[in-house]
Amino acid sequence: MIHCDNYICFEKIGIGCSCIVFHAYHKETKEEVAIKLINKDRFPSLKLSPFNNEISMLKSLKHPNVVSLVSFSDSVACVNSSNERLQMSYLGLEFLSQGDLFLYISKTGPFCEKFSRFLFHQLLEGLEYIHSNQVFHKDIKPENLMFDLEFTLKIVDFGLATTEEFTRSTSGTVPYMLPEIFRKDEYESSSADLFAAGVVLFNMVTSQSPFLSATPHDQLYKLLGTGNHGYFWSVHEKMNQKQDIFSEELKSLLNLMLSANPFERPCIEEIKASDWYKGSLPSKEEFRQEMAYRSKLLSNSDSFENDPRSTIED
Repeated sequence: MIHCDNYICFEKIGIGCSCIVFHAYHKETKEEVAIKLINKDRFPSLKLSPFNNEISMLKSLKHPNVVSLVSFSDSVACVNSSNERLQMSYLGLEFLSQGDLFLYISKTGPFCEKFSRFLFHQLLEGLEYIHSNQVFHKDIKPENLMFDLEFTLKIVDFGLATTEEFTRSTSGTVPYMLPEIFRKDEYESSSADLFAAGVVLFNMVTSQSPFLSATPHDQLYKLLGTGNHGYFWSVHEKMNQKQDIFSEELKSLLNLMLSANPFERPCIEEIKASDWYKGSLPSKEEFRQEMAYRSKLLSNSDSFENDPRSTIED
C-alpha cells in the first residue's frame, strides 16, 4: 500500500518499463482512480516526456470514449507500507474496471462483425473527437482500448500522442504502424491512427493480426500492397479453417483502410459512409450482456498480467 498525495494505492494492476499502475481511491471522497507512479528516487535520470506528454494531451480532452485525467503531480512525497518516503511523479486517471480489448480478444476469442462494429463505432467516435482537437494518438492498439464498468470503450495511454498534423515520427507498435513509417516518409498523423484502427478491427473479427508489419518483406502485407486482395483474404480464411467468414463489406473497407497507398485510405467521414460501418448494431443491452459473459470467462485468469509490448519511442 502506498499513500500518494490524497490517494491510497492499494492494488497493483499494471507494470510498464518505467512506471507501476495502481488501483487507488481518494482518501476523502473514496473516488476510485488508476494511479501511474514513477519513482524519481529510483529513476533520477528517467525521461518524463511520455508522462508529461500524456498530461498535456489529456488536460484538453473530455469525451465518453477517451479516458479522463483526474489529477497529477510532477513531484510528490509518497509513503509505502514500510514507512519509506519516496519522491514520485504520479498521474491519476479514470479507473477502468473491465480491462482492455486485448484481453477480451486473446482470451475469449473474436467478436462477430455485428459486435465488432459496435466497438469500432466507439473507437472511431473517440478518434474523431481527439483529431478535431488536434491530438493524434500514435499508438492505437487493443491494449490501449479499455472498458469502464458499463463496458464503454475508452482510448487510453497518450504518452506518444502528438499535435503535429504531419510527422516523420517512428514511434508506435510495429504491427499497427503505417507503411510510410517503415519507408521513413512524412505522413499524416491522423492516417496513422486510422490505419491502426483498421488493424484493430481485423483483430476483433479474427483474434489474429492481418500481417506482422506493413512492409514489402511481409508476405501477407505484400498481397495488400500489390492489390492481390482476393488471395489475402483466402489465406486468412484457410488460417481460420473456414470459408466466407468475412463479409464483402468488411473486406472492401479494410482493403482501403490498410492500403499501402495513403491516397486510397478513407478519412473518418468516408469510413462512416461505408456500407460496413452503416450495418446493423446490437442494442446496448445485447452488447452489455455479451461483454458481461466474456468478463466472466476472464474472471479465472490474471486480467492484469503484464503483457509483452513492443511500443517504439522516437
